[in-house]
Amino acid sequence: MPVDGDLIPIILPSDHYQKVLDNPFGEAVLINDEWYAGPNRFFVHWSMVAVFRNFPLWLQQFLDPVDSIYASMAISKLLVQILLLILLASLITGGGKWFSRNYLLAVFLVIPFFQNSGYYYNSMGIIDQSITYTFFYALPVTFLVLYAYPFLFRHSWKWNWVKIVIWSILTVTLPLGGTLVPGVVLVGAVTLILVTHSNLIKKGNQNGVEQWVKGLKLQWSGWHIFFATSMVMVSLYSLYIGRNNIEGLTDTLSTIDRYTLLPKGLIQLLSEKPSYLLFFLVITVNVFLIRKFVDSPLFFPILKWVGVFVLLYLLLLPLGGYRDYRPLIIRRDTFLPVFLGLIVIYGYSSVILLNKLKGKTRLGYICLIGSFIMILTLADISELSNNHCEKHALETIAKSEKKVIALPEDCTIMSWDIRETSKSSKDLGEMLHHWRITKELKTIYQD
Repeated sequence: MPVDGDLIPIILPSDHYQKVLDNPFGEAVLINDEWYAGPNRFFVHWSMVAVFRNFPLWLQQFLDPVDSIYASMAISKLLVQILLLILLASLITGGGKWFSRNYLLAVFLVIPFFQNSGYYYNSMGIIDQSITYTFFYALPVTFLVLYAYPFLFRHSWKWNWVKIVIWSILTVTLPLGGTLVPGVVLVGAVTLILVTHSNLIKKGNQNGVEQWVKGLKLQWSGWHIFFATSMVMVSLYSLYIGRNNIEGLTDTLSTIDRYTLLPKGLIQLLSEKPSYLLFFLVITVNVFLIRKFVDSPLFFPILKWVGVFVLLYLLLLPLGGYRDYRPLIIRRDTFLPVFLGLIVIYGYSSVILLNKLKGKTRLGYICLIGSFIMILTLADISELSNNHCEKHALETIAKSEKKVIALPEDCTIMSWDIRETSKSSKDLGEMLHHWRITKELKTIYQD
């Protein structure tokens, strides 16, 4: 894929992003009430700087400098996809053993949803074509799924000092390193409180605060309560300092207007391509078959609480502000937490049915799931050569003996826009020199 226009300004970094790297915890906001880009996103900026200033240089032991840039992005995306696939398969199988029959079945069911650049990418893409968006959305959400494991598998989860150290690090870094994380954490916390309260009512502990607290301690260990509380507090802090994000100054729509746009965005996302129609059809069939043929005491409570999480998330989404590149509030990136929840419901119910159905019903169901997987797989036709123009431009820059190089306007070059003046490519020249693509600083302009 071509390099997006945010990568170089972030990893150089440009003056626009230097402030966030100088203030890991948003100190400038607290002390001086300063406004700057991404005050609550230090760790994602730091991660991108660490990876893409160094990883391409290491890869140059095996690849030429130009190829090392694209390889570093491809490998990074692949690692995020593999980790998320592992986590989703584990969620679907209840933390089952790797390479067990059900685990491999879950992997097989989930893989087709990783649409890279095909027909359904714009509605169902999990790993963004833009490496910056992958780091800002898919990567932190993936680690947030990991963070949720102790709360989703509380009966089998055993804390040890290694886990405590890892979860302590994640508690600080995730809310200060992902666009969606603070909001998802708060929605997840409310859902968790509702689940806990529901369980206490079932056990007859609903009378009084003292009984509720006592019941809470019976359901959750001290470490569970500590990390849940800490994560909520850091997320609230992240949202507080995030108010001083200058990238949100373009938010000119009122809250009411944003809520008006949300249904339009949701309808457009779900109906623009038939992908979600097919997806919801399969989930509906799964629910019907489980209700009619299978005794699964866990499925419907899981369906209920995932539904509560999805509803709360969508209702709170407009409060996150407005961006002109996301005109209808919701897009595949902001829909990602909902989409992953739906995938878990689909995968969990499909594994149950494939194990429990018998005879012709099972055969018919296998045909249904097989057809659905085939449709998604065939739709994901990757455009492997769509960075050819950009790569050719970089190779031209590398070979040129000129310090200012004129290039045609055939494509963007590590930018969102055509670089019309040599001044606009100064950042490009610095990074190409750092990546050893050029031996000296060069600039370009396109005409």
